[in-house]
Amino acid sequence: MTPAHSAPPDELLGCFADWSSAADDLDRPELALTLLDQTPRLGDRRRSVLRARLLLLVGRPADAVEVLRDEAITELPAGARASWPYLVLAASLAATGDMRAYHWLLATAARVEPNPAVSHLVAVAAEHTGDTGTADSAWLSILADHGVATPTSVARFAVAAMTSRDRHDFRASVRDVVRTAASFRHLDPPLAEDPQPVLDAADALCARGDEAGARLLVRTVTRLNPRIPRLEERLRELTPADGTRKHRLVAAALLVGGALLIPLGVVAAVLVAVGRQVWIRRVPIPGLDRTDSVTWRTLRHLRFNPSSGTVNGPKEDKRGWYGLAGLAALLVTPFLIDGPMNRLYLALTASPLASIRSTLVASLVVFLLISAAAGGYLAARAAHRQTQSRRTDRRRMAATRQELTLAERCRCWQSNFLTGGFAVTYLRSHLVPVGDGPIELGGGIRGVVGRCPQTDTLWLHAPTGSAAPVLLRGSLPDSPDEEPDPHFAGPYL
Repeated sequence: MTPAHSAPPDELLGCFADWSSAADDLDRPELALTLLDQTPRLGDRRRSVLRARLLLLVGRPADAVEVLRDEAITELPAGARASWPYLVLAASLAATGDMRAYHWLLATAARVEPNPAVSHLVAVAAEHTGDTGTADSAWLSILADHGVATPTSVARFAVAAMTSRDRHDFRASVRDVVRTAASFRHLDPPLAEDPQPVLDAADALCARGDEAGARLLVRTVTRLNPRIPRLEERLRELTPADGTRKHRLVAAALLVGGALLIPLGVVAAVLVAVGRQVWIRRVPIPGLDRTDSVTWRTLRHLRFNPSSGTVNGPKEDKRGWYGLAGLAALLVTPFLIDGPMNRLYLALTASPLASIRSTLVASLVVFLLISAAAGGYLAARAAHRQTQSRRTDRRRMAATRQELTLAERCRCWQSNFLTGGFAVTYLRSHLVPVGDGPIELGGGIRGVVGRCPQTDTLWLHAPTGSAAPVLLRGSLPDSPDEEPDPHFAGPYL
């Protein structure tokens, strides 16, 4: 067996194809292409088709056409014959502006059995030709019909779903927005580690001129997940500062006006209730139309509960209990301040303020009552959040202990890639480093290689920029060579 701290060049070279395949499974075409380009170029037709597809995915369709031309794949066959190399050729030609190839691709896709790999080619080609309707339909099908959930497919699905959200019925709009935001919750790694898919979806919506949709999506995702600073920063960027500031000042003025109506009793309650509904339904939020504004306000009840890891809906909102605590403080305060207020009133009798002592005492009482109610509300909220924070810390410590235990176990037989924090933990806890440091992967990219002490498999910890770290499994030792599937299309198989 090769020593755990080293690896022969031939062994490393033999792993690049498997590392590339794992990166393709992970839907990281840039990394997959970089790794594939390091494999021996033996004129394999299947490798060329795979490389052409990756070039198409990274936005180089002209290069993809050239690669296929080297394999004599140049002309589309007559009729709609569903051969994978020609489907890749049609998509690549369509992405370069060949509308005849695009029509051939759509006609062929309509005749074959529904397939996420073909839908993926249609989606990419449609995006390059500017046919956003077809691209959206393809991305919706990939996730909704075929269940392929990768960071790219979920982000594109979110763009398509938000673009088609109901613009007239706020109830339907709420369902659309929540369903779309919830699709991000099952990604691996989770958004807390890599929120880039949401940011990509927001950028794509803004590129289409739908800043309101981007803002709604980011806000809803933040309410369905733990605190994610990068998403909160993006939400602030999407919010018009001047208009929002004026809007809040008007809202505060109306609240003060409602408080001044308290002496009217039942009439005040009716006026406040009616005014609240008019405000919610008729007054738009800056940057949003009327339907999106009502949707925004309806979603305020959604709140992520860090202690349970779930989302609180309207019935689980704890602000009612906070208000009850404020009311209790308001009812108790008169009994506590009765004696001191009487003594203060008598003390002012012989002072220069005797003529306005009643007004002063009454104002002080009102101030103390309001302060007591606010203090009760804030104290209850602080106590509840402190309790939640302690529960969250205990759950996090337990999850960390469990992750460390799982990361010490071999995953070679189970996964061909790992992502996020678990990938880093697995590299440190289970794998033995190979070499003195990172190795050159080509294209100026360097990665760290680790060897599994149980199976002797080499894993690659590849750089991913701002995205979550990934760990890619290499060739399993002493395994028979298998012919690659010519229809292989990454996670969209």
